[in-house]
Amino acid sequence: MSTTAEPPPLIGVENVKMPEWARVDERVAAAGFGQAVRALPTAISVVLRLAWRTSPRLTLLAAVVHVVSGCVTAFGLLATANVFTALLEQGPTPDRVLQSLPAIAVVTGSYAARAVLDAAVAAVEGALRPRVTAAADDAVTAAVVRVGLIAFEDADFRELARQGARFGVRAIETSLRRLADLTSSVISLAAAMLTAGLLNPWLAPVLLLAAAADGWAAARVAKLNYRHFLDTVGRNIRKSVVEEVATWRSMALERHALTLQEPLLGEYRRISPAASPHA
Repeated sequence: MSTTAEPPPLIGVENVKMPEWARVDERVAAAGFGQAVRALPTAISVVLRLAWRTSPRLTLLAAVVHVVSGCVTAFGLLATANVFTALLEQGPTPDRVLQSLPAIAVVTGSYAARAVLDAAVAAVEGALRPRVTAAADDAVTAAVVRVGLIAFEDADFRELARQGARFGVRAIETSLRRLADLTSSVISLAAAMLTAGLLNPWLAPVLLLAAAADGWAAARVAKLNYRHFLDTVGRNIRKSVVEEVATWRSMALERHALTLQEPLLGEYRRISPAASPHA
């Protein structure tokens, strides 16, 4: 029984190196959980310094609103726990329900205040993010403009500057949003641990352990996403090389003279499985 051997890959296509701008992503994909945690303060300080230089007032206001929102969350959780304890300890009789109405009103008010504070957080961040993005864009543009002429002869530098202007600035905006989410999560976790610890001291470490497991899982997913991104970048670079050889007019004579149509199509399908009818 004969089998058709797959054609060998085109010379040089598999040896295309990753671009310089992807070095940071490669380091992130290779970092362990401990390295990521140790690098987190440095990354946070970069975003916070840029936000503070852009608008100290909005940055300080965002921090204050987050802290107040966390305090209200802790108060709401503790009040909810006290209400349930009072109602369920000896059974929710009508008298106990009536006696608990003021406490229930306090709980309702705390959650309403939390909703108002969440809206305030969104408003402050919505005003701060565009300013930080504009400041980052200005900083990148100023840095590239001041570079010496000889640097633009380097193709890696030109691509690094282009990627930094496009995706680097966008990453600053995303980082600011993620930092706000992280702050809210930490404050909410602290509030939940305080409430759980007051109810039962053993609940606080259990809650902390569950949060650590969630953090590890999120870091693992992020690493897999980075690895997938890098694989996609490498595949797209190789695919673009084949596309140029297969479609550019300047190479049409060589393609037909060497009958490269089918080998190029096979290589294209090998590099991008989604383009293959057998994928």
